[in-house]
Amino acid sequence: GIARFFVDEVSIGSPKHPLLLTWKEELQQNAFFSVLIMRLLHLPFDMVNFVCGILKVRWKPFVIATFLAMPIDSAFYVSSGAAIENIETFQFSELSLNTTQVLISLSLAILSLLAAILVNRFRPRKTHGTAL
Repeated sequence: GIARFFVDEVSIGSPKHPLLLTWKEELQQNAFFSVLIMRLLHLPFDMVNFVCGILKVRWKPFVIATFLAMPIDSAFYVSSGAAIENIETFQFSELSLNTTQVLISLSLAILSLLAAILVNRFRPRKTHGTAL
C-alpha cells in the first residue's frame, strides 16, 4: 500500500514489543476477522487502512471485511450527525440534540460492539502446540 512509502518498513515490519508483534501476526493470519473487528469498533478509518497497508494484509479479506462493516459504520456516523440540530447557525448556544437520533446512535454503537464481540468469539485461534 501507499502507507509503506511514508513509514520505515523495518521498524514496523519487525516490532520489538511483544504486544505489537502479536497484533501484527494476528492481523496477517486472520486478516478478515481482524479488519472486521476493527471496523465494527469504529477505529479511525485511515489508521486501519494505513496499518493494513504497512503490514501487507491481503487485499481480498480487507475489502470484504470493510464492505460488510460499512453499513453499520455509516449508519452510526450519519445518525450521530443527524442528532445535532441547529448546527447551520454555527452558534453553540443554539445547538440541540434530537433524542430519537441519539438513541438510534447509541443503539447502533451497542449493536456494533456486540457484533465485534461475536465476531471475535468465532474467529480462528492460533494453537500453541499440542498436548501428547
